[in-house]
Amino acid sequence: LLASQVSKEVNSLTPKPPSPPSQFFCFSSSHPSRSWEMGNGNSNAAKFRKVEFGTLPQTTHYNEADLIDLYRSFRKDAPQGGSVLHRKDFVELLKPLNILDPDLQLMIFNSFDVEQKGVIGFDEFASGLSAITRGNLEEKLNFVFRMYDQDRDGFVSRKELQDALELFQRNGSPLVSHSGKTFDSAQRYCEYLFEEFGFETKSKLSLAEYIEGASRNEEVFLALDL
Repeated sequence: LLASQVSKEVNSLTPKPPSPPSQFFCFSSSHPSRSWEMGNGNSNAAKFRKVEFGTLPQTTHYNEADLIDLYRSFRKDAPQGGSVLHRKDFVELLKPLNILDPDLQLMIFNSFDVEQKGVIGFDEFASGLSAITRGNLEEKLNFVFRMYDQDRDGFVSRKELQDALELFQRNGSPLVSHSGKTFDSAQRYCEYLFEEFGFETKSKLSLAEYIEGASRNEEVFLALDL
């Protein structure tokens, strides 16, 4: 069940042709509908809310019923019913999407692993899914920023962007902008993106600059379906 859930949600992370400039600043999300099956485990609901959920009902776009169901599935897929997903377990959830490239798997894993502990806790998992599927513009951009910030220094450099574009190209995504402009290399596409969003003199972008550049560009809203 959890693998199916992740397949739907993370599907919005992988660029699809034509690939818009929003490959860098955002990702396309169809906000898939879901059918939450509550099952018969309601006797544990109070325990789940008290022990695991904390402020998630306030900080995510999931209600408590959603979180209870997601938590049950999470516990089933975590090793020995544990409280975290290791990278190898998370990779199994990506396989139904045919996301088999280890570098792409790591990029997605790192965006969920906010605390940089090498594992994904339930709060991180629920927060990531919430941002992908139901988040506002800033929440989605924050998630994608973490995808590209591979050295976790709080900036997205030109090299990190170029590496990401090369990774997408290697996984079948052409270097084509939202308007249909094509590029013969990831480097040229990278330069175009920095110029398109007014950062031609920058060597790297902070999260605030990243969000600022994306927020003032109409293509981002089209790609995010906002």
